Amino acid sequence: MATQIENALVEHSNCQALNLMEEGDIMCTLSKQQICKGTQILKKWLKGHIHKPYPTTAEKEQLAAQTGNSLKQINYWFINARRRYVPKMKKAKGN
Repeated sequence: MATQIENALVEHSNCQALNLMEEGDIMCTLSKQQICKGTQILKKWLKGHIHKPYPTTAEKEQLAAQTGNSLKQINYWFINARRRYVPKMKKAKGN
């Protein structure tokens, strides 16, 4: 499963880089949906843990299994999310 998603991610980034994303391009459409689903899972976890946005190793493994990403990808996603999303989420909540 992880290999399929990784291949879809590569295909998606290639389509974006080459500006080939068209409505009829099924591969890019599918990979975009897969990316969005994984991001939604991670953002949902983050939103539920906004005051302590640091998942345990077990939580990271579970999130990796749910999204089809590697632990390394999960780690980097949370590093970036704490910089990009957490300040915006806290500001929106008024905390």
